[in-house]
Amino acid sequence: MQILNVYYPKYEMGGKLWPIMHNTIVFSLVLMQVIALGVFTIKHSPVASGFTILLLVATVLFNEYCRHRFSRIFEAYSAQVIEQRTPAPALSIYLSIIRLRRHGRRPSLSDPVSRGRT
Repeated sequence: MQILNVYYPKYEMGGKLWPIMHNTIVFSLVLMQVIALGVFTIKHSPVASGFTILLLVATVLFNEYCRHRFSRIFEAYSAQVIEQRTPAPALSIYLSIIRLRRHGRRPSLSDPVSRGRT
């Protein structure tokens, strides 16, 4: 007996939706805090307004931290996803280029790795 309708997509986005979700959540959180700051100001509550300002600053700093820490992860696919989607010869060349870049070298045409020989 099936209780829920489950939909399995035929494609995988590789986590490309998470930055959009994060920005949406942070925007709505900042909007809520600005509205709360307005309410506390109207109610003449300086302590609550002060803490709300600190909370607003902490939220913006957390957003910047997450952007700098996790943006690289969501800009490119992981090696596991690339391995599943790429044919074997092209995969070995691509992973060799990634290894060269990780060690600070740029692949060139004279390099045997960039010509397909590993």
